[in-house]
Amino acid sequence: MVVVTLTWVDNCLWIVVQHKRTPLLGNSRYEIGDLVGAEQAFRKATTAHPQSGEVFNNLAHVLADLGRYAEALEMARCAIALGSPRKPIYHQTLCEIKESELSKR
Repeated sequence: MVVVTLTWVDNCLWIVVQHKRTPLLGNSRYEIGDLVGAEQAFRKATTAHPQSGEVFNNLAHVLADLGRYAEALEMARCAIALGSPRKPIYHQTLCEIKESELSKR
């Protein structure tokens, strides 16, 4: 059942957004709790959209949720370095990841 749903989601997203598929696919995977699938999609998106702070920021959230804080911090810093009007949000992500890492110790 879940496999069919994911395939349907993948196909719909491909039809709607074509070459921008991976960022939206990452978001949809994250929303249904597929963190591994979200990570894969966002990693592909960082290659396809290397200037998108949003993609790096989203990948940072996924990695933090997976407990991979060092990688998450690196991706949050990449998002900040790329800059954008959303830079304050990327800083907030960085702070949240640092707090999460400290609370897990």
